[in-house]
Amino acid sequence: MGKKINRSYILVCGVLVLLCVGLIYTCSIVVGPIESDFGWTRTQTSMTFSISMLGFSIGGLSAGYIQKAKSPKFVVTLGAVLLLAGFLSCSQIHQLWQLFVFYGVFCGYGVGLCYNVWLGTTLANYNDKTGFASGWLLMGFGLGGFILGKAASAMLYSPLGWRKTFIIISIIVFILLIVTLPLLVVPEKNDSTETTVSAGNDYSPSQMLRTPAFWLYLIWCMILLGVGLAIIGQAAMFTIDTGASPAFAATAVGILSIGNGASRVVLGIVFDKKGRPTAALTSAILTTAGIILLTIGYVAHSLPTVVIALFLCGFGYGAISSVNPASTRLIFGGTNFQKNFGMIFVLSSPAIFIGNSVSSVVKTATGSYMLFLYGAIIVSIIGLALTLLVEKAIKKI
Repeated sequence: MGKKINRSYILVCGVLVLLCVGLIYTCSIVVGPIESDFGWTRTQTSMTFSISMLGFSIGGLSAGYIQKAKSPKFVVTLGAVLLLAGFLSCSQIHQLWQLFVFYGVFCGYGVGLCYNVWLGTTLANYNDKTGFASGWLLMGFGLGGFILGKAASAMLYSPLGWRKTFIIISIIVFILLIVTLPLLVVPEKNDSTETTVSAGNDYSPSQMLRTPAFWLYLIWCMILLGVGLAIIGQAAMFTIDTGASPAFAATAVGILSIGNGASRVVLGIVFDKKGRPTAALTSAILTTAGIILLTIGYVAHSLPTVVIALFLCGFGYGAISSVNPASTRLIFGGTNFQKNFGMIFVLSSPAIFIGNSVSSVVKTATGSYMLFLYGAIIVSIIGLALTLLVEKAIKKI
């Protein structure tokens, strides 16, 4: 074996990679100029985000199986090639289905592969600080929408245009994924950090599926992640409906991304210091509060209130995203983490489709997001109530 790599370097590279692939969350910004060029409606293009999230989920699930047959570096290389092909192809589209395939399927699946492998490998090096590492990694993923989203927006609305912007994005993403491969290192079995995550609990996917706790936890994830992603997917439109310019809408999406990123570190620390139940309950409360405030701001046509609410929604969603992988590893063990975590993503993907699609359909049918927001409040309150039931089920494992 070669010289052991400092795990801090692995974490830094993991954060950079997830920040880069977090660009997938800027779909609502990226499709704007494309809609203008081809006359497509937001209802038509909104499926792009849903498809990309489904591809992301399937990519995350298959990553564990491909890695077992090949290696972590093989999986990330495959993801890098798919992202390169996807973004390059987006620069040449002329039909809506091409956007679905190249951005939704290619890029979504590629992000899922890279995300799950880097997340799983880094957490394997931080079994003693799972919440801490998960928080930093997912902060990078969340902030990708802000840092790269602002840069992409500036290029999209510049003389470069959206076609050349996609080409530039494809090159940057590919290079970063390839140059960080040497730091993608799985710890040796006798590594002191590779300790048992949950004493006596190390479930295979099939074993996990047979536990009542898993199904309650899955429903909790579906509700809160689904409603959170629906808000993220339409974030720019919420601000535009309340009087914002496209440029300011991009800023608002960036503010949401800051909340999304910051909460992942904060709740990761809460997870390690105060435990999973406190972190989970805090996440659910923040999400519900953000949606209620967003509804108030949207009804009152108050742009400042909507922006603050989007930050809070991002904070709540990011908190849940941080708690989710750390919880999966804690409850069901580390040996099959990537497969189990991927399974949760795939099974929760219908909620992603439904939430984002319903918001677009309601907007097109009524000219407003009001009915969607009222429904989102009800759904998030149900998710909040489920938090306590999930904890009871987990204790019985």
